[in-house]
Amino acid sequence: MNIYAVVDRLEDGNVVLVSDDYGLEVRIPCNYGDREYIVGERISITWE
Repeated sequence: MNIYAVVDRLEDGNVVLVSDDYGLEVRIPCNYGDREYIVGERISITWE
């Protein structure tokens, strides 16, 4: 399943993604130096 989401905010070391298609709010850990996320950026997540 592919979920298309938008970076809503950065909060307490987590990236908060929001998907309007599924009504989801997903938080993933964001380690500095791994990848930079930008608020408003569109992201595709593959969920297995």
